[in-house]
Amino acid sequence: MMVKKKTEDREKELRWQQWAAKALFFVGGFGCASWAPMVPMLKERLALTEDVLGMLLLCVGIGSLMTMPFAGGAAGKWGCRKVLVTAGVFYGMVLVLLSMVQSLYMLVPLILLLGALMGSIDVVVNVLAVMVEKKSGVRLMSGMHAFWSIGGFAGAGIFSVWLNAGLNHFQAAVIAWGIILVLLAVFRPHLMSEGGEKREGSLLAVPRGIVVFIGMVAFVSFLVEGAVMDWSGVFLTSVKQFDMSMAGVGFTVFSAAMLIMRLAGDWTVNRLGAP
Repeated sequence: MMVKKKTEDREKELRWQQWAAKALFFVGGFGCASWAPMVPMLKERLALTEDVLGMLLLCVGIGSLMTMPFAGGAAGKWGCRKVLVTAGVFYGMVLVLLSMVQSLYMLVPLILLLGALMGSIDVVVNVLAVMVEKKSGVRLMSGMHAFWSIGGFAGAGIFSVWLNAGLNHFQAAVIAWGIILVLLAVFRPHLMSEGGEKREGSLLAVPRGIVVFIGMVAFVSFLVEGAVMDWSGVFLTSVKQFDMSMAGVGFTVFSAAMLIMRLAGDWTVNRLGAP
């Protein structure tokens, strides 16, 4: 009887760990999508030209590159739970600060910080997903990434709803931060505190073989995703003359398409086999 109870408790906790990992993927996508509708607002508020805006948006990628190589090491030292919760709290706070910014000099460091936090969450939540998948013994990775798309779909869509309802960008960002904080509070106890396998060697290495090909595919994929996230709102409001409250529609539709394919990913791998 005791053995059965312990088995049931372990299975229950494993299910919670799976949902906790999915919740953090949701937070990552939700934050990205909440940023997308702010881009045309900032362009209009600060009277930015397209070339200046393009350089500013490049700061998101630069910020991510600054932290991604070290995010795995931070997870190994402090554990996935501490890194993800800390980054998640500041992730929402930066969105609120971006909604209030009135100066180009304040905008640059905030966008760099947004990219740094986005990159950290992206890396560490994948470390967490690998550990949960190994512990579960089933394919979960594509389904985990589907929750990033669900977060993107929800973030861009709900942000547009809030703006249509008469809220300003600051109020919408505060609500977005509140949603992130609630999710972190609910799932924090079930996030695995480990940080993955510790490996010896340098944090950086020259890619070779199949890693180069995978990197090229990832580069193209992220190039498309970044272009849609950063520029679709500007295109819809400036070129197609959509209302500012509709700025997130482009990324919402894009996230929905990603969601469909990611939901089918685990089934496809199980059916066709891993490469």
